[in-house]
Amino acid sequence: MKAAGSILLFFAAAGSLPAEEAVVASGTSARLSAEIRASLPAYIPPPTEPKNAPAAATTSDPDVLELPKLTVREKAQQRITPNDLMTPKALNKKFAADYKRSLKGLDAVLNSFSIPLISPSLAARGRAQYRAQQYRDMFNTIDAIGTIDPGQAAELRREMANALSGRPPGTK
Repeated sequence: MKAAGSILLFFAAAGSLPAEEAVVASGTSARLSAEIRASLPAYIPPPTEPKNAPAAATTSDPDVLELPKLTVREKAQQRITPNDLMTPKALNKKFAADYKRSLKGLDAVLNSFSIPLISPSLAARGRAQYRAQQYRDMFNTIDAIGTIDPGQAAELRREMANALSGRPPGTK
């Protein structure tokens, strides 16, 4: 009943409009639509031929489509180490075992165990030892580069110091 009443109200309102104010499909009067169109810029169609189109095809075969020259540069793939393929639990076991194997003498007696909530776990110590070894390897590589190009080695040392301190690359 409500839907029929609103439709009837619509027809009654549409019939009461003057003939000059006919409603366009968008719901605005013809006069208002004409004013809006007059204030808008005129439509200029795009050019039919692109500006940088090839001058002429080198082949006369209509089935051949020539594309513009494109250079593709391959990104270096990320190096995957054996540690990347291990689960976190297995990696923690490996770090703890490596740390225990690295201890010798009195150091092995004093550091071969950890007390929860007081000292870091063996896995955390092993992870720190692994990271320190990676840094030593990197600094050894930088030293080897320094024998060939001291300027490049100084720049690499500065970038390594930035990475270790958390500063963004390129800062001094």
